[in-house]
Amino acid sequence: MSKDFEPPWSGAKRVLPPDPPPDSPYPKDEALVSLRATIDSIDEAILALLNRRAQAAIDVAGIKSSLPSPPRYYRPEREAQLLSRLAARQKRDGGALPASETIRLFREIASSCRSLEQRLTIAWTDPSTMHAALGHFGGAIDLCRFESEEEALAAVAARQCDYAMIAFVHDGCANPLLIAAPFEGQALVGEWRNERGDGFLAVGAERVPASGNACSVLSIASQDKEALERALLDGSPPPTVDFYPLRKTSLDEGKRPSAQADGWADGWIVRIANIDEEALEDRIGSSPLGGMRRSPAWISVGSSTGSSACQADDASHSGENDGERGQSPILLGSFPIVDTTFAP
Repeated sequence: MSKDFEPPWSGAKRVLPPDPPPDSPYPKDEALVSLRATIDSIDEAILALLNRRAQAAIDVAGIKSSLPSPPRYYRPEREAQLLSRLAARQKRDGGALPASETIRLFREIASSCRSLEQRLTIAWTDPSTMHAALGHFGGAIDLCRFESEEEALAAVAARQCDYAMIAFVHDGCANPLLIAAPFEGQALVGEWRNERGDGFLAVGAERVPASGNACSVLSIASQDKEALERALLDGSPPPTVDFYPLRKTSLDEGKRPSAQADGWADGWIVRIANIDEEALEDRIGSSPLGGMRRSPAWISVGSSTGSSACQADDASHSGENDGERGQSPILLGSFPIVDTTFAP
């Protein structure tokens, strides 16, 4: 290595390469020079617009801080609607950027502007959840590492962190923590999927208002799968439903569910999309806006007509008839999603 060479990580100022000599195989092209000048002009216009966007965020924060109710600076439902609208417009207008890149760029813009209102602190446990946190919330956040997902969730409950990123689906199987963790009083606010297709959930202390375009996650006992499928498909248009296996045998002894869940020899975590909150409540008999819950309600599933009947019984009902009575879908929560078919 030459002593005059400074690597890019040394902090040295980078110098542009000199213009190619006249006999170079890559001579200067007037069209290329013109295009570069156009790009420079566009970049300056983008910078001016970004500063206007940032100032608008600061003004919004000022208004929110003056209101009598505690301000909500991060609004997942608003951000999902923004990204859906812009990505759908990009697809409709046929721009050069793919919709996925449009979502990624504007997610970062939203993150940077949101940090001028409130810089979020996100709890994470391993490199995959850290990557998911940066992907979902954008780069303008503070990251706080914990040894376990339980500790990360406890930090959110104690308001030491604003949100936690936990595993949802890995290699096609659901995270057993979803039925073992103390989720009472917490809520799902979003999801993220990495390049491998593994899913992650963002968990917060505040519930997300109804958005219309939402995804719901619930847990069911294995014997209720067919009845739930019939209930969900009993209507038009049918929602998108994904079932992920959840086996109690995969749980560590220290994370095993309470005795009331002992009937779960096998179970499923269900992801439901493309159905609004009211329609989902009509079909499964439970509102997705109630936050994350673990307490099972006893119901009857199945009927002579083929649809499921979800009739709540006394929560203190004895578990003696587990083989005859299934557990109701335990709704873990509902959160807004980005939909590129969004129609304003």
